[in-house]
Amino acid sequence: MIETTPSATSMFHRAFSQKLETDDRSPIVTFELPISGDSYGILLPNVGFWIQLIATVVVGGVFLSIISLAMHTFVVERRNTATAYLVGWGAVVPACILGPISILEFLDIRNLMLRFIIGCILPPITVYKCISTMYGTNPKEVEKSKKIFALFISSSQEIVFDPRTDEAAKATFSEVFSHLVKFLQYMMLNGIYFSWISAYEFHPFGVVAARDGYISSPSNIICLRQLANNFSIARKSEIMVHFVFFWRSAFAFGWPRTAASLTTFLPRQSCISCF
Repeated sequence: MIETTPSATSMFHRAFSQKLETDDRSPIVTFELPISGDSYGILLPNVGFWIQLIATVVVGGVFLSIISLAMHTFVVERRNTATAYLVGWGAVVPACILGPISILEFLDIRNLMLRFIIGCILPPITVYKCISTMYGTNPKEVEKSKKIFALFISSSQEIVFDPRTDEAAKATFSEVFSHLVKFLQYMMLNGIYFSWISAYEFHPFGVVAARDGYISSPSNIICLRQLANNFSIARKSEIMVHFVFFWRSAFAFGWPRTAASLTTFLPRQSCISCF
């Protein structure tokens, strides 16, 4: 009997066999707040989600490496030529838009968070970097080699370069440890905050009265309740951006350093989720 080694494709399909469309976890601890009487529970992390998240990063990295190779060969090395613009606008930009959709369909990814990462975050960042490459607005250091250029394309953060050598500055152990601590902090904060707003169906300050499914007047759009709801969603997006950043940079010892963002854009039962 001949044993065959599972292919990479079958391994990824196996990783995404759990669809994670619903959260069926049970809280390990429940408690009530004495003032409001609301009941809360704490959920353990979902191992399947983290496996799929890591697999998503790997698939996205392979896809962006192929994109970066095509961009460096046909765009960077032939800048300001008809070939560069033809390949950029005619092949690379469509691939950046359609590629993630094909990944979602091929792996049958159904979890909304993973679909959002691949289908909504990956395409605009890649298209933007493709356009900046075609028109020569990238930092000159990132185009010196295919390796650094691939890292630049596949990273959502800017790479820090040493001004004395124009080489990518390596992340130190202390920096990685600091980012690991912040990653754990934002993981807990993200779980608590998401659990809070999802318990109120993402309207923690109440739903504005609507007529026929639409907001009935402009005054309802700018009312304090609606503005507070919008702010709560914006705050959730800020926490998620920080969470993703520190997650990507927490395990980067010896890799080129990335620049942290300096600006902050950044009575029912609820469960505090850590994914």
